[in-house]
Amino acid sequence: MVEDVNYLDDKEPKLNIIETELNQSKVFITKEGELTEVPPPKTGYGEQTITWQGGKIKLVRTTYIEKI
Repeated sequence: MVEDVNYLDDKEPKLNIIETELNQSKVFITKEGELTEVPPPKTGYGEQTITWQGGKIKLVRTTYIEKI
């Protein structure tokens, strides 16, 4: 379960609660109140790099490796 906290005022936070399966390997990004699942490399082998700029996520780069 992922909890995303948004503050309506200085006193009471508004929670957005999202449920997900914990028996699977997944990567999620929260950006500006939205939850986005980052898909794995298509071949199942690879690398994902998240680039930050000014304290915010700007892009996700996914590279993959093919086994021959």
